[in-house]
Amino acid sequence: MRRAGYFPMLDILRWAACSAVVMTHSLDYFPSSAGELHFGAFIQNGGYHAVIFFYTLSGFLISYLLLVEKENTGGIALTAFYKRRALRIWPLYYLIILLSYFVFPYVFPSMAYREPGWWKVLLLYLVFLPNVAVIGAGGGLPTCFQTYTIAYEELFYLFWPLVVRKMRRSLPLFMVCLFTIVFLLEAAHRRIIERGLPLPDRWVWGTKVALTFIDYSSLPAFVAGAAGAWFYFKRRTMLRWLIGNSFVAVVLIAVTLLLMTFGRPHSLGYVNLLPVVFVMLILNLLEVHVAKSGNWLVKGGRISYGIYIYHPVVFLSLSTIMKRFGLAAPGMPLLSYIVYLGMSYFTVVGLSYLSYRYFEQFFLRKRPSRSFPSETGNDAYSKEDQERRDTEEEAVGPVVAAENDGDPGHRDGRR
Repeated sequence: MRRAGYFPMLDILRWAACSAVVMTHSLDYFPSSAGELHFGAFIQNGGYHAVIFFYTLSGFLISYLLLVEKENTGGIALTAFYKRRALRIWPLYYLIILLSYFVFPYVFPSMAYREPGWWKVLLLYLVFLPNVAVIGAGGGLPTCFQTYTIAYEELFYLFWPLVVRKMRRSLPLFMVCLFTIVFLLEAAHRRIIERGLPLPDRWVWGTKVALTFIDYSSLPAFVAGAAGAWFYFKRRTMLRWLIGNSFVAVVLIAVTLLLMTFGRPHSLGYVNLLPVVFVMLILNLLEVHVAKSGNWLVKGGRISYGIYIYHPVVFLSLSTIMKRFGLAAPGMPLLSYIVYLGMSYFTVVGLSYLSYRYFEQFFLRKRPSRSFPSETGNDAYSKEDQERRDTEEEAVGPVVAAENDGDPGHRDGRR
C-alpha cells in the first residue's frame, strides 16, 4: 500500500508565493499622499506569477493524493473529497464575503457598494462565482476582489476527481490534449479580438465571454501540476535527474527570476510555459529535507490561505489610518512604504495565525479522514498527522486581482 507523503518544502514554497502576492498588492493600497514609488516588473508582476505557481501546486497536490487513493482503494471517495475541500475553503471564503458586504462598508467609507444591482453581484459571490462577479460584472470590492480565482480552483476540484476516477491509461493522453486545446483556444481568442468573427454580435459576444473565462482560468497550470504528479507517482525513475539536483534547482530558480523580471504574461503561450518551469521546480525541491518542528517558514505556508484572504483588509485599514492621521513621512515614500509593508505583513500573519487556530481548525477537525494510510503507517490519522495535513492538499493561496475601475489589484495584470 502506498502512503501519501508529507512535503514540508511545499509549505515553504507556498509561503514564498504568498509573500510575492502580498508585496504586489501592497503597492495598490499604499497611500498616494506618501509619494510615488517606482518598482520594476519583478515586483509588479509578482502576483501574477505567484498565482500561476499556486494553480500548478494545486494541480500537483490534488492529483497526487487522488492517484494514491485510487491505487490503494481502487476508487476515489468523492463525497469525502468534496467535504474536505468545502470545510477547508468555504468558512474563510464566506466570512470575508459577508464582512465585505455588511461590515466593512461601515468601517471604510470608500467602500460604497449599494449601487444598482449590487445584490446580483453578491449573489454571484454567494454561489461561488466570484470570477463572474469580478471579470463579468465588475464587482470586485477592495476587500474580497482576490477571491475570484478561488472559483477556478473550485471548478478544478469539482471535475478533476471525476477525471482521475474514470481514466486509467488514457489519463496522460487526456492531459496532453487538454494542455494543447487550451493553447489553441487562447490563440483563437486573440484572433477573434483582433479580427472579429463573421457572426451576429450576440454570437461574437458569447464566444468572447466563453474564451475569456477559459483564458482567465489558467487551466494549463493545473494540468502541468497534474502531469508532474502523474510522473512522480507512476514514473519516478524518469525524474532522477531532476529530483534533488542542486544544479537544476539553481537553473530553475534563475529562470523563474528572469521570467518574473522580463517575462510577458500576456503573450501567447506564456501561461503554458510558466507552469512547466514551476512544476519542474516543485519536483526538484519536493524531497528536500526540512525540519518541520519550529520551522516558521513551514508554519507560514500552513496559514497562507488566511494571509491571502485577510491581506487586502489589513492593507486598506493601515492605508486609511495613515491617510487620516498623516502618518506618512513627507518626501520619504520609500521609508513610509517599508514601515507600512512591515506593519501590514506582521499584522496579517498574526491575524491569520489566530484565524487558523481558533476559527479554521474548528471546521478542519470535522473533515473526514482519507481512506489510505498516513505517513506514520497507521490506517487512521493521528491528531498530529491531521494537523500537519491540514494544508497538504490545500494549494489555495494568494490570488490575482483584476482591474475594476480603480479597484485595487490592477498590478497583477490580468486585464
